[in-house]
Amino acid sequence: MAHVIARLSELQDETPARVSTPRGVCAVVRVGREVHVLDDTCPHRGGSLGQGSFEAGVIVCPLHRWAFRVDTGRGVGIAAATFVERFPVEVVGDEVISELA
Repeated sequence: MAHVIARLSELQDETPARVSTPRGVCAVVRVGREVHVLDDTCPHRGGSLGQGSFEAGVIVCPLHRWAFRVDTGRGVGIAAATFVERFPVEVVGDEVISELA
């Protein structure tokens, strides 16, 4: 089921955020008018990806710097064998709408 999870105007460009959804907390990254929604929990030690940083297309966990591509959820570098769940998202006007499993 689709849910409005944020307003585009409330998301800072290229800055991860934590958003409460019916599924739980998700990490959200805005890149221009494109938005990526991922599971907030890093599989390494449970750090919040939404409290991490965004660098060159990857979201970086603040605890131990594990990194994940925002477009696929796949880990990079030391985290290459892992992934975080990614959710379909669309922007309609100012609404960020995601299909959360």
